[in-house]
Amino acid sequence: MSDAAAASVMRVPGLIFWLRRYLPAEACATVAAVAAGLSVRVWHDATWITVWAATMADSIGFYAPMFVTIWHEERSEGRSPRTAIARGGAQLVAEFGPASLIDTFAARPALLALAMLLIPAEGWALLAGSLAANGVFYVVSAACYLLTRRARRDVGRSAPQTVVDT
Repeated sequence: MSDAAAASVMRVPGLIFWLRRYLPAEACATVAAVAAGLSVRVWHDATWITVWAATMADSIGFYAPMFVTIWHEERSEGRSPRTAIARGGAQLVAEFGPASLIDTFAARPALLALAMLLIPAEGWALLAGSLAANGVFYVVSAACYLLTRRARRDVGRSAPQTVVDT
């Protein structure tokens, strides 16, 4: 492979990269969702209220640590704190916007409600519904991440080939 061809090859990150990038935020989100859902159940039996509380807590629990992760990435590239905040916000929207819309308004509420109907233990139901919704969320998020990463790295160059790291 020529140097020019090698320079245009974009490596798809491996499992370790994805775990380092998303696992801390996902752990916060899952704990927040289950805790919020169980807390609401103490005062109210309506499944839709529990699902709404768990969905909102999941979003807050995920995006707060994810913003910090992206902010650190921007700062490590030498950007000022102010620029890192602006670029971090834009990166959150680009990377997670489509996934968040699907997750918040369709997949997560539906899967949480379904799990609560099928699993009698509410804590386990909230956990199972959250994990199922994460599958949908991460398929879309990973695709958006790769697209935004490609756009950031390849401005002014021809489109790269994709190679999967093993």
